[in-house]
This record gives sequence, C-alpha cells and structure tokens, in this order.
Amino acid sequence: MLPRSSALHATLLCALLALTPALHAEVELDALLPAQGTVGTELTLSLTGDLGKGKPKLWLTHADDASPKPKKTKLKVSAIELLEEGGAGGGTLTVSFRKTKTGAGLYDLHVKPKGAGQVEQVFEGVFTMRNPVIDAVTPELALAKSEIMITGDFFGMPKKPIVRVTPSEGGKSKKAKVKQVIDADTLLVKLPKLPEGEFDLSVSTKVGTSTLEAAFDTLPPGVSDRFSATFNSSVQSLLLNEYLATGPDQPGVVLAAFHNEFMGEHTTIITTGLDLGGGSEFSLSLGFPFDPGGTATPFTLENGASFSNFNLVVSQESPDADWALEVIGTVSGTLTVSSATKKRIKGSFEFTLVPAGSAPAASDLEITEGEFDLSVVQA
Repeated sequence: MLPRSSALHATLLCALLALTPALHAEVELDALLPAQGTVGTELTLSLTGDLGKGKPKLWLTHADDASPKPKKTKLKVSAIELLEEGGAGGGTLTVSFRKTKTGAGLYDLHVKPKGAGQVEQVFEGVFTMRNPVIDAVTPELALAKSEIMITGDFFGMPKKPIVRVTPSEGGKSKKAKVKQVIDADTLLVKLPKLPEGEFDLSVSTKVGTSTLEAAFDTLPPGVSDRFSATFNSSVQSLLLNEYLATGPDQPGVVLAAFHNEFMGEHTTIITTGLDLGGGSEFSLSLGFPFDPGGTATPFTLENGASFSNFNLVVSQESPDADWALEVIGTVSGTLTVSSATKKRIKGSFEFTLVPAGSAPAASDLEITEGEFDLSVVQA
C-alpha cells in the first residue's frame, strides 16, 4: 500500500497526463514550388508529418521581421491531397495569396496543423516574393490611345496590376487601362490620351512597383508609319505603280523597320507588303548598313558602292514577278537617311532592279520617289 503522500502524487500525475494532449509528429517541408512568385501565384507545398484534421493554417512572414508579432501574409488553401486518411502522413497542398503588407523579399513559411496539441512549424527563407518585372514594351513607338504589349514577369493574377505612364522629362503621370493579363507575364494595355514625346512606364501590384524608363515614344496626333514609292517597268505588267503603306497595324499591310548587329556589322532592314486581294500581293525588302541613333545623318549610299549587308528585292504575285540587285551587295541607285534616332528612321531612295528570282520579271524595275518614315525595332 502506497503512503498517503505517494498515492496523492500518483493521482495528480495521472490527472495531468489525462489533460496533456497526445504528442504529434513534427511536420516537415519536402518541397515548395515555385520558390518565387507574387500575388495570385499558385504554390505547391509537399509536407510530411501529421497535418491534423482539416486544412492547416499557413502564412508567410518576412524573413527580416524580428518583431515579436511579425505581420502575416495569409495563404489560402485551394486544394489538398492527403497521403492517408486523417492527415497523419502529410500531403500536398495548393495555396496562394492575394495581398500582402510587407512587400518584396525573402519569406519564412509557417504551418499550424489543425487540432489539439498541434505545434506551429517554421521553415525559414523558403519563398521569395517578387516585385513586377518589366522586360519590354511593344511597339516602342505608339499612337496615343492605341494598344501596347508589356512583357515581363510577376504581374500577378487574377487581379489586374496598375499601369501608369509618365513623361520622361517630368510631368504628371496618367493611368493606362489594363485590358488583359496573360499568364502573369504579359499585359495588353490601352494608352490614355498623350502628347508627343518619350514616356516612362510603371507596373504596380500588391507587392510593389517597377518602372521602365524611356519605355516608349508617342507619335504626333494624326501621324503614323509611312512608306511610299513609284514603280515602273517597260514590259512587265505591274500590280501597281503608286505604292503606299501606312501603319502601324493596318489590315492587309506589312510595314516595319528592324535594326540588328551581327559580328560588328550594323544593318537596318525595311520590309513592307500589301495584300491586294484575290491572291495578289506586292512586297519589298531593303537592307543597308546603318545604326539608328549611332550613324550620323544625313547618311547617303550612292550608285556603285558595295557592302556585304546591302540588299534590295521586290516581288509581286499574280502576275508573278521578282526583281533584285544586278550585283548582290552593290548599290544601283541612291539611298539617303535624312534623320534617325534609336527608335525612328526617315529617308528617301531611288533604285533600278533587274529580273531575278524564281519568277523573273520581263524587264527592269525602276523605283523612284521612294520615301520612308518608320519606327525601328531593335532586333
């Protein structure tokens, strides 16, 4: 028989054990993918251990927040697949967040399984929250109230980010309308009414803001890309004599200028074409050694000069006919660039081409009164 005091101690111990929750296996994080993201990014968590009964509570805290009660970014569980009934073995969870008050940076993950006796687990530095990233704006030369495409990353979904444009030389910013978010890395945006000039562009999400300086230029009201020329051939029947293509983005029209540098050689390529209907098409491609914004203007190429990266071809379909340079790389006329910046080029030309290609024409092609005023894409 136990002494009176020992019996009392045993009774108290049994009572305490009865009140103490059962011990649970610690939760372990096997994987968190992707390791970086923003508002709306779906995260997949692979956890082992006892997840308790029901959805566990999950949240992120900034890794640099050393306060007793760091601000939480709550994670919403949208799907859960348990390894075994009751959650004792762990499982895979799909989670996301739509807002945060603590901005970009490295974050710790907190997991608190549901149920009595469950212990909060902290996994340090396992996720990076990202500000939006702007890679490019196209076109680089746009009309006011037209649509542009912004490519980059971490624009967030499903809530649309805020896009603002500001004159590069300073002034009041204006909000642009985000029409569509495509896979969180592409934005289709309609510009507001803007004056002619250069503009910075910013994208803001619930995480933060990023700005691309000198993102695009705007054309004066009523002005757009333009290419024109007069064509004549003494024998060959031509689809047209007066050629005019305007842009950007006119139906049935190809009109663009590109700048490329390869092995130290700068080349500007102008390409244009018209779909005349009924299977009839007329096109021209002109390439010449020039660095927009780098080569001094006026710049002139004259008859007889030779360059490895000079080329000019003209084609038409129905009736089919092709023309090209008599000697590849040799200038057979005159081309003058009157002015140019990195984003725009303007000039004039006159050339004579000979029958060539798979459908050689019946006679030479005389090109006169050629003029171009085009935005330049840096290839």
